[in-house]
Order: sequence, then structure tokens, then C-alpha cells
Amino acid sequence: MLRAIYASREKSDMLVRMSPLRSPSAELLSRGEEGLPEAGSPPRRLSGTSRCNGSPNRFVPFRRRASADTLPAHSKRALLVHAVLLAFALCGMVGIVYEVREQRNTIAQMKATFAVQEKASALAAEALTSALSAQSEAKQAAAHAFGEMQALLLSVDERSRMQLHLSQQMSERLNGQLERQSEALGDSLAKNFSRIGEALSANVSMAVDEAVEKAAAEARRTQDRLFEELEETLDSVESLTLVVEKVSAASARLESFSAELRASSATPGSAEIAITPPRSQRAPPPPPPPPPPPRLVKVVFAFEPDDTLGELVSLYWLCANHTERLYSEIPQGMQVVEMTQPGQCWRVRDSRTGHHLVDRYCASGSPQQRVSIRSTPHVELQFHFPRADSRLAAKTATIWQVHAPADAPSTGAMQSGRERDAASAAPPVYVGSISQGFSFSTSTIRGARFEVYEQGTDRRLQQVVAGGEAMQIIPVGPRALLEFISPRGAAVDVRVYRTWEGDEELHATLKPGQAQTVVSVEGETWLVRTASNGMDLLKLTTARPELQRVYISN
Repeated sequence: MLRAIYASREKSDMLVRMSPLRSPSAELLSRGEEGLPEAGSPPRRLSGTSRCNGSPNRFVPFRRRASADTLPAHSKRALLVHAVLLAFALCGMVGIVYEVREQRNTIAQMKATFAVQEKASALAAEALTSALSAQSEAKQAAAHAFGEMQALLLSVDERSRMQLHLSQQMSERLNGQLERQSEALGDSLAKNFSRIGEALSANVSMAVDEAVEKAAAEARRTQDRLFEELEETLDSVESLTLVVEKVSAASARLESFSAELRASSATPGSAEIAITPPRSQRAPPPPPPPPPPPRLVKVVFAFEPDDTLGELVSLYWLCANHTERLYSEIPQGMQVVEMTQPGQCWRVRDSRTGHHLVDRYCASGSPQQRVSIRSTPHVELQFHFPRADSRLAAKTATIWQVHAPADAPSTGAMQSGRERDAASAAPPVYVGSISQGFSFSTSTIRGARFEVYEQGTDRRLQQVVAGGEAMQIIPVGPRALLEFISPRGAAVDVRVYRTWEGDEELHATLKPGQAQTVVSVEGETWLVRTASNGMDLLKLTTARPELQRVYISN
């Protein structure tokens, strides 16, 4: 602002100096200089009063100032120009001040806007980071939930299949037991009725026929009641024992009733009644019945936890004590209760290896029995060498133990102690030899290793590591694969058995459209039967090729 004022004043002074006429101020200055006394001269006295104190005859020299009225016209114009320029300068200064204020306000607004933008950018970055982290967490949670859902679906599917399999096995077992119990009960009742009818026809007359008819009606009612009770026992296997006891009680009552009838026929009155002719002709009595079937006993098969075995074991009932029928699969730590008759035999095999954990258990007459399923340190290996028609295969094989643990029993000729100390590793131990069509058994412990070689060619046929199963069957010979295929249009389910020395091991149950591959050796015999009635469909012997496909038509 001061610069603008100075600039306008300098401009006005320059205009005055450039004017051809002198300005009033210059004239006043010149006049004032002329009126001043010279140096060293006395002051002049002027008439009039002093401006300072008003005392007469006292005069102070002063410069007379020019007033506006005494100025000439060109000086007025110069002052007017000076005033206009000053007004313009003030207006410019005010405009500049306003512009500066506006610019400051604009700068302040821009700074505030930039601050708001920075805050908004920071908030947006934080929101983006939070959104990305939330998205990643959501993806991880979704992946975890999807994995858990898949695991749950697999678990539910596996459990449903197991439950379905167990329910099918339970229904088959209950149907079989019901059929056996019904047949046994029917035979027993028929035999008892025939025995009662024969005794009555031989010793009593027509007067006793009415009592016989009443007894038959009572027996029929008893039979109907027993059959109703047998139908109710489908939901509970243990109740079959109570039904059999009731049947035995009914049989005892019938026998006591027949004894009373025989005693009544021995009296004189009955003899007179026996002379009277019968009212109607009766059919001849049936033959005497066989003795009643034995009662059922309860056997508990408990699979104890064992890290050396698989997760499942298979429980088989030996039909006719040599053909396996799968009844259930038992997980580790679980048990199964079976109702069976004394003398019936059962077998337990590892579902993964197929070896026998319980080779054969035959039920005794004790009402409660328990079978513990576990591994054993001392096991038995049974080598089977099937008879093969191939001329290239040797007829005899030798068995060697190549690694014997410290506590393993000696199974053949050993080297002397000096030779064993000299050797860096334990030498092979000769165990025995086996010919085609025969078997060879040896006792050992878990972890022992054996090798089987062809005699003459020294070709290795088999390499075996003893497991923890009590009985382990080792087929000897060239390896072969069999693929059993049941067509889609098959009418019934089929079962595949491996036979050896009278035993029939179940290896597969095929529904229509299913296939199963089994490992075999050359010369082994396989049977295929229907699952419903056990009818033979196919019998074959394994040949030399690596893979053979067997199509089953029924």
C-alpha cells in the first residue's frame, strides 16, 4: 500500500516539474525563502500581533502556507489528478487486499479439501484393507466349511453304507435263524403229535378221541402262539432263548398229558371203552420224531484295540463247519453277540489281509461264552502249494527263514555258534520243502521273514513276513490275478470261494453289474455259488496268465 502511495506521489511530482508553470508550493517556498533574513542580520519587526502569544510588537518569522483558494488552475488540476490516482491506488489496493483474502480463503479451502481427501484416502485404504482381509477370512472360512461339509458327507455316507450293510447282515442272520428255529420247532411239534397220536390210537378208544382232539386243538393253539412269538423275536435275537424254553415247557406239558392218557388207558374202565368200535376211520400215525434240537447259547466276539491289526475284522459262520458265511464286520474296540447252537463253528479273519485271527471256534454247551480277538506273538504259517498242470513249473519248493528275531524258535538246521559269530549277518535257515498238492506248516513269531524257492532253478516264488494273526495261509506258486464279473442282467447275487483241503474261504460277494479282482497263484481252485441257495455256478482252476477275466452267467 505504501509503495502504491509513494509511486502515485512521485508520478504527481514529476507531472508538476514537467509543467511550464511553477506550482503554488514552489512559489510559496520561493517567497518564504525571500522573506527570511540573511545570516547575521537582525530580525525584522512586523506590525500586527503574533500567532504564538498574541502580544504586540513581537514577531516570529514563519513561512506562509498557501491555501487552495490562492492556487492557480493548473495546480488544482494536478492535485485532482493526484487525488484521482490516489483513489485508483486505494481501489487497486482494496482489490488486491480482497484478492489476497480470496486467494487465502481459496488456499485454506484447498488445504481443507486436500486434508479431507487425504483422510478420505486413508479411510478408503483402511476400508479396502479391511475388505480384503474380510474377503480372505471369508474365503478361508468358506474353504474350511466346505472341507468340513465334505468330510461330514463322507462320514455320513460311510456310516450309512455300514449301517445298511449291518442291517442286511442282521436281516439275513435273523431270517436264517427264524427258518432254522421254525423248521426245528415244526419238526419237534410234528414228532410230539405223532408220538401222542400213536400212543392214543394204540391204547384208547373213541371215547378218548375227543380228548385227543382237545389236545390237538390245544397243541395247535400253542403252536400258533409260539409262531406269533417267533415272529415277534425278529427285533431281538436274545428272546429266541425264551421262546425255545417255552417250546420245551409246552413239550413237557404235552408229554405229561400223554403220560396221563396212557395211565388212564391202563384202568379197567378204559379197557372196556377200548372194546367199543371207533366212530370213524382214522389215518395211520406218522413215524416217530427225532430228538428235539439243542437250545441256543450266546457267544460274544470282542475285537480288542490293537495297533498291529487292521481297523476291521470279518466274522464268518462255517456252514457245515467248512463253508464261510459272512455275518458281520467288527471295528476295533467293538463286539458282536451271536446266538448259536452248541457245536456250530465260527471264524474271524482280518478284513485287510484275509489271515485268520480265530481259525475255528466251535460253541460249547455253556449259556454265556466270550471270544477275544487280538494279535498273538506266536503264529502259525501254513504254506499251500497247489498242483499245476504247467510243465515249466518245478514240482517241489524249499522254504528258508532269512531273518529270525532273537526270540524266534529254531525251525530247521542252524549253523554252529562259531560260524554265526564269524558271519556279519544271520545266514538263511532251511525250514523244509513242499511238493505240489500238499501243504507245510511251521510255527514262528511275529516279524519273522521267509522265502520260498523252486527246487532246481532257485527261482524265488514267495517272500513272506509273518504278521500277528494266529493262522496265516500262504499260497505258493507263480502269481496270477482273477477278475470275477457279474453281468448287469444277472438274476441273483453270487459268492466267490477259494477252496483248499475241504475249507471254502469267502473272498467276494457280487451283485449284478459288479466286479472283483482277487490275487491267486497258479493251480488254485475257485468256486462261484448263488448267495440265496448256495447252488454251484462255476468251478475253475487258476492258469498261468497274469490276468484272467471270469464272466459269471446265471
